[in-house]
Amino acid sequence: MCEEQQRWFESRLRDDISEATKRLDRLRSDEAQALTGDVGDEVDRASAEAAAATRNKEIIGLTQLVSQCRAALDRLDDGEYGYCTKTGEPIGLDRLVAVPHAHLCIAAAERAERSEAMYARSAAA
Repeated sequence: MCEEQQRWFESRLRDDISEATKRLDRLRSDEAQALTGDVGDEVDRASAEAAAATRNKEIIGLTQLVSQCRAALDRLDDGEYGYCTKTGEPIGLDRLVAVPHAHLCIAAAERAERSEAMYARSAAA
């Protein structure tokens, strides 16, 4: 990967962190407002709880995204960006453009997904 590409990915990762952080701030503000509001009847309470659960899931996802982007920036600084952390194989520019924080090549990501799916099925049984 040339220096121009590295700079582009660094900028993209920093932009992703900035956008996710702004969204996190808005979600946390919404949550704080929801906690101070009058709940009302059971239906209102159920709706508020469902909205809170959705907000919490989004907060968790965005927090993970920020963490993954920061880890990708660290790999960029270390000269390891663009290489699979499991196999050491190149990840590929197409995948990195689509998922700049990717740390697994497609083959390793597919193996991990299959493993997670099998674990989830066995845990559910």
